[in-house]
Parts: sequence; structure tokens; C-alpha cells
Amino acid sequence: MLVSLKSRVSGSLDDLGLDVRSLARAEGISPRTVRNVFDEIGTTPARYIRQARMTRAQRLLRSTNLRIADIAALTGFADHSTMTRVFRRDLGRSPRDYRDAYRTDDYGASLPEPGSKS
Repeated sequence: MLVSLKSRVSGSLDDLGLDVRSLARAEGISPRTVRNVFDEIGTTPARYIRQARMTRAQRLLRSTNLRIADIAALTGFADHSTMTRVFRRDLGRSPRDYRDAYRTDDYGASLPEPGSKS
């Protein structure tokens, strides 16, 4: 059940309506069952969805030149402002600052892309 729910979240991150009820409806189970499954891994569905959105947004910021507004849309944030607010709350910096910090270090040298062998 958990694998199926995680997969559904991953495939639906751009859906602004992604929540406990939509997951339950899509899986044919009750919202309580969805909450219980996520409770078993120590989180809530809402927290898991937010973290999945943040993880994907961070990856896109590091690995693409997409506009931040486009990344917000692709990852299910209502808009650029919402994504910026969540980034500041969770990471202490804006998406632009996150992208800039990842791409260059303190000496101005470009950092390698994730997974590259540099």
C-alpha cells in the first residue's frame, strides 16, 4: 500500500488538488487508511507531499534552467510566491538563492551537477 501511495504522489505532484482525499479516492481506500499508512513511516500525507514537492523542486533548480514559476507549476505549488514562502520556511532561502548557491561555491567556481564525477 505504501509503495502505491508514494508512486501516486510522485506521479501527481503537479496536481494542486493532491491531498489525503484525492489519494484515498484514487486508491479506492478511506482517507483514514491513507493517514494510517503514512503514520507507519512517521509522517503525515500532507508533510510527505510537501517534502516530495520540495525534493523535486530542488532537483529541477539544480539541474535545469527552467524559470522558477515553471518549476513551481511542475511541482504543484500554487504559484512562484507560494514556492518561495515554503523554501524560505523549510530551507531558510529563496528558490533563486538555492539555485545560485548550488551552482557556484564561495569562490565563484561552478559546482558539479548531482551524480557527476568531477
